[in-house]
Amino acid sequence: MKGSEIIRDVVVNADAESCFIKWWRRENDFADYELVDAFMQSGIDNLEFDGYELLDMNQMWELLRSRAADHVDITQRAGEKRLLWRHADGSTESRPFNAEALMEIFDAETHGDILM
Repeated sequence: MKGSEIIRDVVVNADAESCFIKWWRRENDFADYELVDAFMQSGIDNLEFDGYELLDMNQMWELLRSRAADHVDITQRAGEKRLLWRHADGSTESRPFNAEALMEIFDAETHGDILM
């Protein structure tokens, strides 16, 4: 399937909850994850893909937790859902529970290495 087909399909079928896309290519043994908006603007129209899956915030959170359970947590502060990210040096960073923060932490924790 071409990137242009995925883009058309996402435009037609994605709902407001689908913030992330997991995609993979036939020649690779890994999956890649991106924000849907970034994927749609990445100029992938003519690339070949083997498949894709749309993910919402909860699915991405569960995936992050499965990969980095010792480094991430969710808390509430002033009525707002927050991500707590524990770094290797022992420091902790509080981030808003949003798609951009989840993606940034996911990328940092996995180094882009997600085998299929």
